[in-house]
Amino acid sequence: MKKLLVLLILFSLSFSIYIEDNIVPSSYTKQSANAEDYLINKGSLNKLRLRPRILNEHVESSRSLQSTVTSANIVGQIFKASQDNINGIHISGESAEASIFDDFESYDNNTEIQATWDATDDLATLETTIVDEGTQSMKLPMDTVDGEWIRTVASTNFKDYTGHIHIYQDKEYNKAKMRFFVGDGTNTASLALLAINKKEWYELEININALENDGVTTPDLTEITKVGFRVEDSEGGKFAYIDHMESVPPAGSVVLKLWDMGKTLPVSGDILSDGTQYTTIGDLGINREQIASVSVGILGGLRVYPVKDFIAGVAIGVSGNKTLNIDNYYALTVHYVDTDFGLYGKNDCSGESCYENGFAFEAVSENASITELGVDNDLNFAIFSVQDVYLINMRHYTNAVPANNSNFNVYTKTTKFHRFNTIIASSTGRQLFQGTNLIDMPVFIEKGGMLKEEWNDDYTDDVTSIQLGMRYLYEPPVSNL
Repeated sequence: MKKLLVLLILFSLSFSIYIEDNIVPSSYTKQSANAEDYLINKGSLNKLRLRPRILNEHVESSRSLQSTVTSANIVGQIFKASQDNINGIHISGESAEASIFDDFESYDNNTEIQATWDATDDLATLETTIVDEGTQSMKLPMDTVDGEWIRTVASTNFKDYTGHIHIYQDKEYNKAKMRFFVGDGTNTASLALLAINKKEWYELEININALENDGVTTPDLTEITKVGFRVEDSEGGKFAYIDHMESVPPAGSVVLKLWDMGKTLPVSGDILSDGTQYTTIGDLGINREQIASVSVGILGGLRVYPVKDFIAGVAIGVSGNKTLNIDNYYALTVHYVDTDFGLYGKNDCSGESCYENGFAFEAVSENASITELGVDNDLNFAIFSVQDVYLINMRHYTNAVPANNSNFNVYTKTTKFHRFNTIIASSTGRQLFQGTNLIDMPVFIEKGGMLKEEWNDDYTDDVTSIQLGMRYLYEPPVSNL
């Protein structure tokens, strides 16, 4: 603890020194960081490039489903650009192909539910008072350790599936524990259902691939015949209640596009294609290609997707990179490819400042009118950009110990692709390097510039990937919130 306090004091003193000595302007009051993992070509020279990523426009919260992308429905968000570039976005969504595994609404009595959910000890019963969705749930006694309730199904391929289980317990999780499991008739794998507080409904996400083996051998997830619940830690006279079980198959992909809608805030009835589609997405300074849209692979369950390839005009000095028009309104749109995709956000301001420079919308096609989803409805989105920064730390880490003949160097480059600051002139390959001494004299990276590493790989070692990271100070952008 004393060492930590000393380090914090030294950091604070060093920080104040380079601010007071005007190494960094006093307006650079914010700090952020980002990193990337790079697969390398064995035995070759590898060039790794990384730009800062600074948050500006955004709306937080994934509380409510706003709309679902389908083959007949485009979903999008209007926002106002405060910067002339985008260096990645975040969106929040869920594969929407869920099907009900059991919502407990079809049983007329205890006999029927007990015939479906076979018990090894105490029987399951129908519950009509403690219910999360619909009018019925399943009530399970937690009296006996290893007591199980098993539903037998036709052999099903559940590999890569996710799902949802709603659970409520009379007793908090640290005193009574329930597990969900699947089996192939011989082996099972399970997951703890973390109903932390008593007498509160939890909607818990299940990732089949993340289940823990209950024995030495993994069940065959492509031939699941048993789905069930098991008491891990019992409590006499207490119960768990299960409701609304959903299964979500592996998802496909969606496509993201960007439209310049002009100087006037769009309204319901405006047509998306009356705007101008931004067709040069990509950073010529790094990936050397540009496209009209970005494909995003969708995973099961509700997730925030960092879309790092969604880039607009970042390498400012590169001919062919088209910048955004500051203070114009843009539409970020999500389009169907092969799977429905539910986009989440918020329906109201919830005591916070509303986002007044845009809204969530839907449209049946690019040539049809957009429809605002609600007065204060917004998608959960975030727009990142590049701007001038001062580098105060960088990190290099390989996934294995490098051999003696590997070496690397690290430096910054300008938007004209000239070396500007050398951080490591030349070094024998090492697994970890942290440039913490940069805080004594921060390295300037101009807007659109980059941190670059050249790694000469020794093919005899096991290094296959490198993580390159950076931490920096920046001036808070004036965002359109």
